[in-house]
Amino acid sequence: MVDLLRRRAAEQPDDRAYVLLSEKESEEAELTFAALHRRAVVVAAHLAGRLGKGDRALLMFPPGLDFIVAFFGCLVAGVIAVPIMPPRRASMRDS
Repeated sequence: MVDLLRRRAAEQPDDRAYVLLSEKESEEAELTFAALHRRAVVVAAHLAGRLGKGDRALLMFPPGLDFIVAFFGCLVAGVIAVPIMPPRRASMRDS
């Protein structure tokens, strides 16, 4: 997947890789292949300074494009992404 992202970023830099839709299905944000690759490389560099290849990283993000960037950053760094949902706020229903 990393090679594919790198190739798409080079050959189709301005094409949309991902689009975030609102609950009403209108477009809220987008990531082009070039932007995704650029941001994933930054995340990978950050991870590489702290973790080794094959180490695990918890990805605790609400649904959205930041999760996708972090996931691809893990792939670029050779780190195993472990997605988890952020904890819900305590409510009366949880008691």
